[in-house]
Amino acid sequence: SKSPSRKMTKRVSRQGSYLTVQKSRRLEIIGVLSAILVGVVGTLVIIAVRHAVTPISARCGPKYPEFAVGLVDPREDDDGGYVMEDMTYPSGTFWKANNTIFGCPCSVKPCIRKCCPPGHQFVPNTITCEASNTTFFEPLRHPVYSKPSNSQAFEELKPVKVDDNHFSIVYGDACGKNEHFMKEPDQFEDDMTYLLQDGKLLTGDRSHPYLDQSTYCLESFSGSDVIHTFECFGDQTELVTQKRERWAILLLASGMVISVPFFLATFLVYAILPQLQNLHGKSLMCHVMSLTVTYVCLPIGQFGRENVPPQLCVVLAFIVQFTFLGSFFWLNV
Repeated sequence: SKSPSRKMTKRVSRQGSYLTVQKSRRLEIIGVLSAILVGVVGTLVIIAVRHAVTPISARCGPKYPEFAVGLVDPREDDDGGYVMEDMTYPSGTFWKANNTIFGCPCSVKPCIRKCCPPGHQFVPNTITCEASNTTFFEPLRHPVYSKPSNSQAFEELKPVKVDDNHFSIVYGDACGKNEHFMKEPDQFEDDMTYLLQDGKLLTGDRSHPYLDQSTYCLESFSGSDVIHTFECFGDQTELVTQKRERWAILLLASGMVISVPFFLATFLVYAILPQLQNLHGKSLMCHVMSLTVTYVCLPIGQFGRENVPPQLCVVLAFIVQFTFLGSFFWLNV
């Protein structure tokens, strides 16, 4: 017969082998999860870089001619920049092409866009530019507001005093092949616009609250000093992309709503059967109820994103934040 010491040795050896296999499997799982995490993060970074929007102040160079003005007989300063009409263009805010120097006013200070060239206005009905004796923003006739904490906090809008040199001006219609339309705040509440200190416009349109200098221009009509806002129509590619994004959001919200009855059914089964109400069962009940509240509140903001009052939106955000995080904490029990 085998001695007890040999049996003990084999048992310890088997336990050691088992622990080694378990440790190896854990390392494999950790490695796979790490690889997946790295892949997901890398994909998100690539998507973020591709969809990153270049700030207006950084749009300077041959790639952005709509944000440049030709400098006529500029004076070169000691630092390698150029000075024209009391405006200095330091290095990095101008570029040269065909023996012409182009300055980037928006890279020097906040800018606004005028639809027509200097000394021109729109002709009524035809919306074409013609020479005029009017002065534009001399002095500044458009009220300027400080930027609110969010795009819906219109009560935070406060007029601020700026001097006539606060803004630089770029000229021309930035819409390119896409046409523009005139906003009519007297008829449509969403057409209200507020000029902000950074040169952007805040609008009443909740889906597109901000207009930058690449999507709007300001102009008056001949015989009038009233300044109107003209917004670019989105191109077809942008409209298709927005439509796809909207459908994706609706599908995601629909999936959440479909999940709710199954969460409730799971909760009821565990609530009715006492033998399931152990520690695991009760933690699962809390888990599915947390997800139920999350999946009820989140689609409300997705389906009615343009009609949900800001106050309700804030309340829903806090509820979703608490319940969604809570669902993960219940998994740790």
